[in-house]
Amino acid sequence: MTSRIEILKQRSIQSTIGLVQDRLTDDLVAELIEALPELKEYSILSAPVTTKAELKALVDLVKEFKQRLPSALREDLRDELTEIREDLNWMLSQEGKAILELESWVQVARSELNDLRTVFIGRSWKDPMVLIVNGVVTYEEERERVVKLIEVLQPPVKPTYAIELESDELDRQLN
Repeated sequence: MTSRIEILKQRSIQSTIGLVQDRLTDDLVAELIEALPELKEYSILSAPVTTKAELKALVDLVKEFKQRLPSALREDLRDELTEIREDLNWMLSQEGKAILELESWVQVARSELNDLRTVFIGRSWKDPMVLIVNGVVTYEEERERVVKLIEVLQPPVKPTYAIELESDELDRQLN
C-alpha cells in the first residue's frame, strides 16, 4: 500500500519551494556589507522586489557602489540581479500570475486537508496549470468528502481527481 501511495504522491508537485527569487540572498547581502560596511544602511538590499520600480531602485543603488566591489562579488551580484529581473518578469506575466495563484491555493488547500495524510494536492509536473488531487482513502464517503472540501475551497482551475479506494488497491494486489 505504501508504495502505491508514494507513486500517487509523485504524480504531482508536492514541494513548497519558492517559485521566484524576489530578493538578493542573505549570503550575498552579508558579503556586500562585509566588503562595504556603509551598505548596512540600505534596507533595499534585503527587501523583496515585487515591482519594476523596486528593481530599478535596487539596480540604481548597485550602480553607485559596484566599482568598489571585488570582481567575483560583482559577478555574483550581477547573476542574482539577472535572476530577480527574469523572475519578476515571469511573476508579472499572465502565466506567472496564474501559476502563483494556483500554488498559493494549493498551500491553503493542503493546510485545510492536512488530516488526510494519504490525499495529495499539487500541480502537474507536465503542465503547472493542471491541479491534481489524488491519493488513497478507505471509504467512498471519504472520497466524496475530499471532493466537497475542494469545491468549497474554490480552486482557480478545475481539478483532476485520482482518489482511489483502499479496497481497490487490495483487489489489485490479490489479482
